[in-house]
Amino acid sequence: MTNVISVSSKKVFFLPSIAGDILLSYFPATVATTQRRDVIFLPPFAEKMNKARRMMTLQARSLAAAGIGALLIDLYGTGDSQGDFADARWEIWRKDVSVAMDWLRQQGSQSISCIGLRMGALLAMDLVQQNPLALEKVILWQPVLSGKNLLTQFLRLRITASNMESGKQKETVDSLRARLTSGKSVEVAGYELTPELATSLDSVELTPLANSQSPPIRWFELLLSPESPLPPASRQVIEQWRAKKVDVSVSTITNMPFWDGRSITIAPKLLTATTGIFQEATDQ
Repeated sequence: MTNVISVSSKKVFFLPSIAGDILLSYFPATVATTQRRDVIFLPPFAEKMNKARRMMTLQARSLAAAGIGALLIDLYGTGDSQGDFADARWEIWRKDVSVAMDWLRQQGSQSISCIGLRMGALLAMDLVQQNPLALEKVILWQPVLSGKNLLTQFLRLRITASNMESGKQKETVDSLRARLTSGKSVEVAGYELTPELATSLDSVELTPLANSQSPPIRWFELLLSPESPLPPASRQVIEQWRAKKVDVSVSTITNMPFWDGRSITIAPKLLTATTGIFQEATDQ
C-alpha cells in the first residue's frame, strides 16, 4: 500500500520498486488542462543531485503552474529512498524510473516526458533506447556524453582528497580502476562505489542511445559566457544524431553550472526555457 503525505499541492510518498521503496515527490498541475501531461525528472550523479535539488524543485513548481505535473525521483540507494549507495545498480535505477512512470499512468497521465540532468540524461536516453514510444519528448540538461568519463571525473575527487593528506601513498585513476576491476569497492567523497555500478557506467555512451525512432529531444547546454561555443564533443554527438534523423534541437544558456560548486545556485533562464517547451505544445 502506497503511503501518501500531502504538503500543500505537493505529494511526497514511497513507492515499492524492484529493490526497495523509492521516494517520489509529485507536483500536480495547478491549472486545468484538456489533457493530463506529466514530466519525470531524472537527477545527476552522487553529490550533484543534492546540489541540483533546488533547481529540480523550482522547475517542478514552474511546470505545475503551467498545467504540467512534475515528478521528482530519488533513485534507489540515493537521497531518502531505501538502500545505500553501495546497493545502487544501473539496472535498478532503470526499473525505478519505469515503476515511477507506471504510477503516473495509473493516475491518469496521458503523456509523459522526461528531463534528465547530467547522468540523468544518460539514464533518460537509455530508457528511450529500450522503449522509444514511452516518452512524448526528452529534455537534456547538460547531458553527460560518456559514463566512462563521468566515472573518471568521480574518481578524481578521491585522488584530489588523497593528495592533500601527507604521508599517504598517491593514488591514480588507473590504480582506482584496477581496484574496482579486482572486485573491490572504492569510497569517493563519502559514496561507496561498487564494481558493478562502475562497470555499468563505463559501458553507457550517449551517442548510440538515439535513432530516428526516438522522441523529439531538446538539448540545453550551459556556457560560462555568451561568446563560448558549444563544446566540440557535444557538437559531435548532435551532428551524429542528426545524421541518423534524430529530431534534436539545441539551446545554449549563459549560467554557472548549478550542480557544481560550494553554494546552491540556480539558472533562471533554463527554468523559463524548459517550461516554455511545454507551453508551446499547449498553445498549438
